[in-house]
Amino acid sequence: MLVLFALLLSPLLVGAHDDGTLTLLHRVLVPTMEENQPFVPRADIDVATRQLKPVPHFNSDLVQFYRDAKAHNTALYQIALQTTPADDPANVRLDISSVMACHLPMASADFLSLHLDNDGSPFHVDYYLADVPLAGACPANRQLRAVNLDQVSLLPPSNTTVRVQHTTHPPLPELRVPPPLTPKGEVIAPVPEKSFVQKYWMYIVAALVMLLFAGGSPPQEETAGGNR
Repeated sequence: MLVLFALLLSPLLVGAHDDGTLTLLHRVLVPTMEENQPFVPRADIDVATRQLKPVPHFNSDLVQFYRDAKAHNTALYQIALQTTPADDPANVRLDISSVMACHLPMASADFLSLHLDNDGSPFHVDYYLADVPLAGACPANRQLRAVNLDQVSLLPPSNTTVRVQHTTHPPLPELRVPPPLTPKGEVIAPVPEKSFVQKYWMYIVAALVMLLFAGGSPPQEETAGGNR
């Protein structure tokens, strides 16, 4: 409900533009809070070139997001795109991908995957941070205290990798004719294939007979003087 409410109220939630770019939105969400920050623009993405153009106040927004949420271990940093389903154009919605906000100060890079349908319209977004442990645990407090938010640049745009993935269709199943069955439902064993000799023995025998009769007796040599 909060997402739909923000979508209806905020004029900043824009999706695809006429020039082929997409507006990427972001915010920090604290699940335990009843009211949360609305989504604001983070960057424009050129889908054709996969170039990311951040808004001028991107870093200050991100630092402020983190300041507001660092006291909450369950806070989420969310990335969103406005999408319109092809089968239901009137149902405009936000597609959201979330990561733990506590990893923002320690992440050296981030990765964004845009999933496009056959018409080139976005329908899903995936977002990942680098340097996140497999267990997903937040960094230790001493590591976070060592980060000077007044001097650090969180998630530099030059370290953001944009991937564009188009829909693919799975391979069609290979259909085969079912084997014949007996009235009892048992598979009828196929007749074993004959060998070369079994297939052509009649032709082989006929050829041998023809060779035997075609030879004849050798001619007799005449005597040296002949008969007088």
